[in-house]
Amino acid sequence: MTTQLEHGEFLYDIGKYEEAFPVLLQAAHEGSARAQRRVGVMYYRGSGVAQDYAQAMVWLLKAAEQGDAKAQFTLGRRYAKGRGVPKDDRKAVEWYQKAVGQDG
Repeated sequence: MTTQLEHGEFLYDIGKYEEAFPVLLQAAHEGSARAQRRVGVMYYRGSGVAQDYAQAMVWLLKAAEQGDAKAQFTLGRRYAKGRGVPKDDRKAVEWYQKAVGQDG
């Protein structure tokens, strides 16, 4: 049996972003860190939803605070490059360091 998250990720992976977004958003609201990260990336890229850097950061932060290493790394990258947020090397290093100790 496929979970809602798996279904949303499948739709995302095959490029059906408009269909994937509401499925992943629901899973994100239910607390899935993976879904929160995906939703953040979708907002950042404008995949299946209007591009919105502020919303991207909200969702990436939710995932990162749950220990999602990919979200932590992504936040580090955003701060290091100043993409969607003001460039901040200190915050970049903090998020990169958090990601280093994670399993995923």
